Amino acid sequence: MKKIICIIVFISLNEPFVLGLAPQSQNTRHEKFELVEDISDIYPADSDRFEKHAFETMFEGFIIRRGNELYVLKYHIPETAGLRWKDQNDPIREYVAFRISRAVGSNICDVIIPEKAERLYLANIVSTEENPVHPDQVYLVRLGFNYKRDDDQVIQKDFYTAVIYNFLTAFLLRVYDYNNLNISRLEDSDVNITFDEEQGFHPSCLDVESFSKLFIDGYFQGAYPKKLSDFCDRVINLDVIRKFIAFLDGLPLEKILEEIASDIRKTEIHYSDSALEEHFSFVRNTRRRFRKDLVDFICKILDYNGPKINRDIADDEVARLKLKIASAILPAEYSHDKPRQSNVLAGA
Repeated sequence: MKKIICIIVFISLNEPFVLGLAPQSQNTRHEKFELVEDISDIYPADSDRFEKHAFETMFEGFIIRRGNELYVLKYHIPETAGLRWKDQNDPIREYVAFRISRAVGSNICDVIIPEKAERLYLANIVSTEENPVHPDQVYLVRLGFNYKRDDDQVIQKDFYTAVIYNFLTAFLLRVYDYNNLNISRLEDSDVNITFDEEQGFHPSCLDVESFSKLFIDGYFQGAYPKKLSDFCDRVINLDVIRKFIAFLDGLPLEKILEEIASDIRKTEIHYSDSALEEHFSFVRNTRRRFRKDLVDFICKILDYNGPKINRDIADDEVARLKLKIASAILPAEYSHDKPRQSNVLAGA
């Protein structure tokens, strides 16, 4: 299995703001946090030399140490181009996505909203005279290769189960930019862990048709999968999918959302109550319709015939697979939803 190490933890080509910024303060230490000024020994030694160089170029001055834990320091950008949300790196949006992902059993990097005094220290690191950063705009995301397989945060220990759980969670939250650039391997294992889910929850992505177009374009243009069979091998394990759905169905979602809201209030960070409730309402809706939407979504991926994919599975085999998926995920109730059935299995 080829090792996958993500070198772009939260920056894309649409995020040039990080490059060239230097820490403003000479105070690089804090009671809990320390700015890592020399990051040359942080990236895994067995990684590609280009990846290591890119990591060091991008994140020099933005790696924070807390004990043995390593984090990327992120901050909110009010206006960006090329994304579904008009802003980027919203601390509340990414924190909520992290908490829900962890609650459903996915491997995801920790997102921390530091205490008020800690945010002052961190904001001073990334602020410049031209671009002052408010303390309520900063937060931390732990590096994926800073986890080990036996860590409690790594819930799924098996490579393929972790891949499937991360895929299903991305669909639950409608993380349309889910691809190999926000997936990392662990320090001691090829097991996947994800991060950077802050583009989730967008209202336009609640519709499966709209979300599928965004998701598929990015998913098949990354390093994997290039073949339709690769997608099927990685994701279509009906036993694991049913296990995820059963857990999701029994999840005490309202209790979890109350805990998330309470923990956000404790940080004393400024946030919008209405925006937070919109995120909560969004995930209530996606969970309620998860089974039917998931069948529709997977069928759209199986039908994808774009330039970046090798359709190495015969059409009749794809049709049988779609029927098998539908009957496995949507047992009794499916037969009572004729319009949806016709839509989902179009061409099957």
